[in-house]
Amino acid sequence: MNFIKIVSLIALFLSTLYAQTITIAVDAIHGKERAMKQWNETITYLNQKLPNYHFQLYPFLPKEFPKIKQKIQQGDIDFIISPPAIYVDLEVTLGASKILTLVKPNNITQFGSVIISYASSEITKLSQIGENSHIVAVAPLGFGGWLIGYSTLKEHHVNFKEENVHFLGTQEEVVRAILNHQGDIGIIRTGILEELQAKKELNLNELTILNRQYHKDFPFICSTKLYPEWAFAKTKNVDDKISRDVALALLTLPQDQTSIKHVSWTVPYDYQSVRELMQTFELGPYKGQSERLLKKWIEHHKELFYAIIFILVLIILFLIYGKYINLQLQKKDREKEILLEKIKKLAYYDTLTMIPNRLSVMQSFKQMLATAQRHHLYLTVMFIDLDGFKMVNDTLGHDVGDRVLKDVAQIFQSTLRKNDLYGRLGGDEFIVITLGIQEKKDIEKLVQKLLNHINAISLPPHIQEKFGASIGVVHTIPYCKTTVESLLNEADDLMYEVKRQGKNNYIIKTITC
Repeated sequence: MNFIKIVSLIALFLSTLYAQTITIAVDAIHGKERAMKQWNETITYLNQKLPNYHFQLYPFLPKEFPKIKQKIQQGDIDFIISPPAIYVDLEVTLGASKILTLVKPNNITQFGSVIISYASSEITKLSQIGENSHIVAVAPLGFGGWLIGYSTLKEHHVNFKEENVHFLGTQEEVVRAILNHQGDIGIIRTGILEELQAKKELNLNELTILNRQYHKDFPFICSTKLYPEWAFAKTKNVDDKISRDVALALLTLPQDQTSIKHVSWTVPYDYQSVRELMQTFELGPYKGQSERLLKKWIEHHKELFYAIIFILVLIILFLIYGKYINLQLQKKDREKEILLEKIKKLAYYDTLTMIPNRLSVMQSFKQMLATAQRHHLYLTVMFIDLDGFKMVNDTLGHDVGDRVLKDVAQIFQSTLRKNDLYGRLGGDEFIVITLGIQEKKDIEKLVQKLLNHINAISLPPHIQEKFGASIGVVHTIPYCKTTVESLLNEADDLMYEVKRQGKNNYIIKTITC
């Protein structure tokens, strides 16, 4: 009997010695030690169930994922137990295939993210997260511990800086960082808070849950949508027979054993929602996808691409040409406006003094008279003729004469009110028309002021004493019915009367009509 036992033990030892080694990698989101403890009984079960193979566990931290990809390429990893994002990455880059989906207690086959802040934080909702907020998460491809929460932040248009995101490696480290105020916002997978609370390692009152969501038949605190649970996937290093044997063994995993009662598997779920999330935000293997797709499309459609570029260039050239034509038209319009302004000035302004000419004055005179009659205003007309101007021209020359005329125009511009009308009728004759001056003394004051300024124009002494102005002034009262011609003739007659009386003076006449 003892001999039979010894032979059996030797046979078992030899079968183990020569069995094919199968390495199963597992993402150790809670640390390698806990991963070994969590999955060791499953490995023992597989070794007992499939004695022709020798199964061994290879735990890795999320930040060690690039190293795992290298080991898969080298043929050192056969199966992998991982979050959905890591599985999709391996599926896309290394051709991994899902064979099972993890089932948590109470038949939970989905999970999401929880977005947390400390209870005393001013951040109580997603919209309060700002550019300077520091976010802590598990790993760049941690699905519950980053990507699901990341997608939710993006969907809510949360404005944060990527450089303010820090990956701490495990779920517990993220919670610890928030409790110690080493981060403003934390992202962890669902179920972690309840687990820590059950171990009395956390009081939920110490945290604020942001964007809390409720899902039917889902017992955990959640801030996001739900996605399929972890995948059990095979690499290209494993043939289909071994894959089928392992899948069947895990599907028939006994649940009455205390050591593995919290682990069970089901047929693989569809991970398309995971792919779509990663594609939308160009994460993992989809990073830079838009650029790659564009390059690939160009390579396969070069003629069409060049045709599109040619058309775009034509459109741009057409727009530039259109802009050029528009600018030229605007330039011509401006030139036309300038020319019209010049023509208007030639037609309505005296070219020497640049004050209104006879045509302009007469048109404005009619309007002012109509205004005076309509609103019952006092109207004053001054007809001014320079004395000794011919002597200035004959003795000092026309340049000095022109300067004198300009000085008179400048006197009007600096002395008269803004609404007063003045102009050059021709030669050395000027006219001034005002509205609203009622008292004769005020008219006398204004006329005398103009006369004084004219007398002060700089000329040689022997000319100065003979230079001045004769001014005829007509002052009408309200309700006076008269005409422009009548007033102008009356003022002209008064001006000549001044000249007959000795020049360089004025006469004011009030017309009562």
